[in-house]
Amino acid sequence: MYVATQRRRNRRRKRRRKRRGKRRKRKEEEEGEKEKKKKKKKEKKKKEKKKKEMKKDKKRRRRKKKKKKKKKKKKKKKKKKEERRKKKKKKKKGEEINCSYPISPETTLFILFHLKQLLRFWIK
Repeated sequence: MYVATQRRRNRRRKRRRKRRGKRRKRKEEEEGEKEKKKKKKKEKKKKEKKKKEMKKDKKRRRRKKKKKKKKKKKKKKKKKKEERRKKKKKKKKGEEINCSYPISPETTLFILFHLKQLLRFWIK
């Protein structure tokens, strides 16, 4: 009788231990999965943060480029304005005028002819 109860008790203990071990294993696996999920989440967050930062940086760079372009344009405009002003000053002084457009030979002949006549008139 005593031996039978002892066996039963031992069997129960064995089963309990087995169950406990299985439970522990399952728990560890679940924890491992949880940790993996956490890790994945963290990585995703990190990636998103990096992406956001890169986007911000891109915007910043674009803004900088635009600013630079604007500055360059402004400088060019200023230079052109200055040149125009200088040209006007020269014209007022009565200096030589550089024609940027071509003059036809007929008009040059016409001008020369009239100048010749004017000279004749002044010489007389």
